[in-house]
Amino acid sequence: MKNHFTINSLLWEIIRLQYTRSHELFEEYGLHPGQAPLLMCLYEEDGLNQSALASKLHVKPSTVTVTIKRLERTGMLYKQMDENDKRICRTFLTKKGHATCKALHKLYAQNEQLYNKDLSIEEQILLKRLLMQVRDNLSDAQGDDKKCLD
Repeated sequence: MKNHFTINSLLWEIIRLQYTRSHELFEEYGLHPGQAPLLMCLYEEDGLNQSALASKLHVKPSTVTVTIKRLERTGMLYKQMDENDKRICRTFLTKKGHATCKALHKLYAQNEQLYNKDLSIEEQILLKRLLMQVRDNLSDAQGDDKKCLD
């Protein structure tokens, strides 16, 4: 009998469930799930430029540009030229952005509780370690894939 609980199928199911849940929760704040990480990045370190945001979020600068424009329209953030170097444009949270990030912080904490429900502390630590290893394996493979294309 074929095993339907492969790591790949379980990961896809988890990704789908997490995305659906996030979409529903973030919709209340007028956000798309992909916008929340950028807001939280600025919440931790306000005033980053677009290249720093792209680097921290591991996305293309063009993705950051589009996300910033959309969040600017919603009043969550604003851009301002660097006082010392006019070539640099920095991005800052507005009061609305800060308030949204506080709410997002609570949502993330609720998700963490849900993920860890019925897991012992040891199991939580093990799960995190295993997920980090899977992430690292995929990251390494991505580098290997790029080498093959060169």
